[in-house]
Amino acid sequence: MCRWMSGSRPQTVYVQGNAFDPEIAKCNDLDHVLVTIKFENGVIANIDNGRADGYGYDNRLEVLCDRGMLSIDNRLTNLVTEHGDAVTSIPRIDQDFLTRYLDAYANEIDHFLDVMEGKCELQVTKEDTIQAMKLVEACNKSISTQGPMRCHDVFLVKVFETSLKSAFLIKSIIEKFFNNWNVYRQNASESLSSSDADG
Repeated sequence: MCRWMSGSRPQTVYVQGNAFDPEIAKCNDLDHVLVTIKFENGVIANIDNGRADGYGYDNRLEVLCDRGMLSIDNRLTNLVTEHGDAVTSIPRIDQDFLTRYLDAYANEIDHFLDVMEGKCELQVTKEDTIQAMKLVEACNKSISTQGPMRCHDVFLVKVFETSLKSAFLIKSIIEKFFNNWNVYRQNASESLSSSDADG
């Protein structure tokens, strides 16, 4: 998302993190990270990401510009705010990503089906995917070296080997999906035609 909003390629990345949960630490993983990305056009992005959030699925975004700021806040679960003599209570925010991004997931599926049926071009390009993979790999290297990492110095040989194996698996899954989808549409069309004839 940062790359899309900046309109530029990431240049350097620096990641700091910690595992506060002992079980996560045993897996050599992190449960809270702070990522700083500098892009080729000078834009700097800060990402604060944590696994634990007791009050809900907290996703906020701020964009500081030369003449103002754009911000996206959390979505509330309802529109009722209670005002009392001592306290004002607002609704809770969404508790997980399934409710927070329900419309987004539906839009992704619709776009995927439109692409597979030849109605439009894929909005996510190969370049988008490669740059995202390089950014992730650079973040991993920054964690391991405990220092900043230049994204241009990241090579994706091992990542591509893994991705290639995944691509063949995904291709097989998509082919099966569309075979079943076409059968479903054909059966639904025949059923509708039969109903019209009976009527």
